[in-house]
Amino acid sequence: MVTSLKGIRISATVVLAFLILGLLLLPAPISASDSGTTIQVVPARVDVSAGEEFSVEIVIDPAGVEVYSGQYTMRFDPEILEALSQEEGDFLNEVGTVNTIEATNSIDNEAGKLEYGLTRMGVTTGVTTTGTLSRVAFKVIGGDRGSYLNLIDVVVGDTDAKGMPVSIESGVCHVGGNAPASTPTPTATTAEADTPSSTVTGTVAATATATTTVTTTTTPEQEHEAISGSGEPVTPVSTPTAKEVKSMPVSTPAETTPGFGAIMVCTGILIISYALKRRFG
Repeated sequence: MVTSLKGIRISATVVLAFLILGLLLLPAPISASDSGTTIQVVPARVDVSAGEEFSVEIVIDPAGVEVYSGQYTMRFDPEILEALSQEEGDFLNEVGTVNTIEATNSIDNEAGKLEYGLTRMGVTTGVTTTGTLSRVAFKVIGGDRGSYLNLIDVVVGDTDAKGMPVSIESGVCHVGGNAPASTPTPTATTAEADTPSSTVTGTVAATATATTTVTTTTTPEQEHEAISGSGEPVTPVSTPTAKEVKSMPVSTPAETTPGFGAIMVCTGILIISYALKRRFG
């Protein structure tokens, strides 16, 4: 009987150890900060000739997270490309079924810079399926090299008007088979969560539940990194003064590593099991 009780105690301890280990290794709920949201230039590469016109789309893949707004800056070589237009896609308006408003839409061909920002209006939900945020049309005005289409200062906002981490995939344009002359910034980068803030000028017949705007600050390094073949400094373009700015804090959840805690707990339980075995064995 005594031997049987000892065996039961040891078996119960081992079972308890495995139960605790299983609980600690359960996957945590996925939040916006853990999302795989991406914004990319589509197509990623364009092959054209001098004098031709082409267009690219700025596509957002929410990866299941509700996206309420989006904004970006695109840099290109102004000696090679001329931006003709920048228009809204069907992503945030869900093919015209939801009101949206452009917070900013600017083209600066001298600086080789585009700015765009768009937000939903009058609804509380976001978009969870992949779609086109905007379409940009270019004309090739130079032919001795290509140009990068670099996305920078990207902010993708959720339904709480908070920015979320997003993977950025820029594009490239080859002209007459020629690649851009300079070394690009990395094609795929990850933007940290940021707080979108801006003002929308004009009157909209819908009540805004979250208002996002593009307010971009550019460092001198960023001004040079996306322009291929140009050694001239570029004067940053200032964003129009906002009449009303709504700022929301961004919460960044702390990362946790459950594996280490599980190892420590199991180690402790095994020590206790060994002690019980020595005592009653």
